Amino acid sequence: FEEAESRGGAPGDPRSVAMFDIVRRAMEDGHMVIMALWAETLLHCNFKKSFQSLVGMQRCGQHLRTQDSGGVLVLGLADGEHVSCVTPAQQGLCCDMQSEDIRPIAVVLHRSTFAAILAWGQNNPGSPFEGVYSYLAGLGYVARIAVQPLAAEAALADSHEYCRTHDQMLEHFAHQAY
Repeated sequence: FEEAESRGGAPGDPRSVAMFDIVRRAMEDGHMVIMALWAETLLHCNFKKSFQSLVGMQRCGQHLRTQDSGGVLVLGLADGEHVSCVTPAQQGLCCDMQSEDIRPIAVVLHRSTFAAILAWGQNNPGSPFEGVYSYLAGLGYVARIAVQPLAAEAALADSHEYCRTHDQMLEHFAHQAY
């Protein structure tokens, strides 16, 4: 698990630079899947069970368990945004990304997307990282988003649903296969 350390979405902002660096390191280190969280992001208190249910569904998580095809799974959006699915979601857990204007705060990326992400960054210097998601979908990668967010910004999170301290949970979770 990696945590991008800055906030904001303006071109060339430190958060975008951090995300490209995280992807570059993941590719160099040979990771199959990474989960990246923006700083000040809280995970749902029942994250492990909810995440396992989400990725356990063929439509929502199969693309993250393959060797080569891969894709993206967004777990939460900035500013408390919620998903509105154009097509019916399988059992209400995920749907295809429909908007180019999404601002994820927690995302799972498969290794098959790493090279395309880095190429997009080189071809669009200074652009916010958020632009990469529609690019990946346009290339044919599976791009799904959780209907019920599993992550929220700390300032906006309901304290009953999202845990204030998640480092130990993530450390434990990061070492287990889903």
